[in-house]
Amino acid sequence: MDNARTKVILDRELGVESCRFEGTVRPFVMHFHTHYVFGLVEEGSRVMQYRGMVYHLGKKHVLLINPGDNHGCEQTGAVLTYSSLVIPVEVMGGWARSAGRDALPVFSPNVVPDEDMATCLRLLHRAIALGEEALHRKEIFGYLLDLVLSRYARDPSDSMAACRKEIEWACHYLETRYPEHILLDDLCAGSGLSKSTLLRGFVRTRGVTPHQSTLPTSALPQPEGCLSRACPPWMWRHRQASATRAISRAPSLPA
Repeated sequence: MDNARTKVILDRELGVESCRFEGTVRPFVMHFHTHYVFGLVEEGSRVMQYRGMVYHLGKKHVLLINPGDNHGCEQTGAVLTYSSLVIPVEVMGGWARSAGRDALPVFSPNVVPDEDMATCLRLLHRAIALGEEALHRKEIFGYLLDLVLSRYARDPSDSMAACRKEIEWACHYLETRYPEHILLDDLCAGSGLSKSTLLRGFVRTRGVTPHQSTLPTSALPQPEGCLSRACPPWMWRHRQASATRAISRAPSLPA
C-alpha cells in the first residue's frame, strides 16, 4: 500500500527535479532510468537491489544511480523520509565537460555514507523548495557536482567503450528507418549486442531508450512536473519514460 506524501518541484534554472517522499512507499520492481538520480535516506530504511548487489539503506545513506543501471527496492521500516534529485544526462554532461571529462560519468560505489554530499543535498532541496535566489541554488548545485565528480566518477567501462561503434550503428539505423516498425531484436541482430548491453549503452550515450528516440517531441505528453509549455523537450523525453515498461516508474518516485 502506498501512503506516501509526495512533493515534486521542477527547477528550470538548474534543469533538475527535486522530489521528497514521506510515509509508506510501495515496493518497486527492477527498472532503470534515462537520467541520473542522487537519493538521500533521511529517516527509515529500505533494501535495494542494484545490478546484482543488495544494499541495506538507512539514515544518511546517499544513492548514486546511473542511467541504464537496473535497480529495485522495498521499504523495511514503518515510515520512510526520502529525497531525490533527478538530473538529466544533458545537465550532467555539461558539468562533466566543464570539469574536463569527455564522456558521461559512471558513479561508483552506488551507495555511500557521505555526510558532505548528504549536507549538500539537504541544502539544495531546501533552497529549491523555498525558491531561494538562482545564484545561491547554482552555487550549491555546482559544489555538489564537483564533489561527486571528484570522489565517485569513473570512466565508462571498457565494455561500453568497446561497443561504441555498435551503439552508433543502432542510432543510425533508427534515424534512417524510423518510419518502419523496428523491433529490439532487429537492433540486436544488426549490432551483435545483447538486449541489456544495447539498452544500457543507448541510454548512456543518448539519454533515451531506442523506442523513445524515434518519438517526435510533439508526441510526448507533458507530465506533472512540467505543467508549463516552456518545459524543455529533454524534460518531456526523460519523463515520458514513466509510460513505458522498459522503465517501470516515473522519475518522481523514490529509488
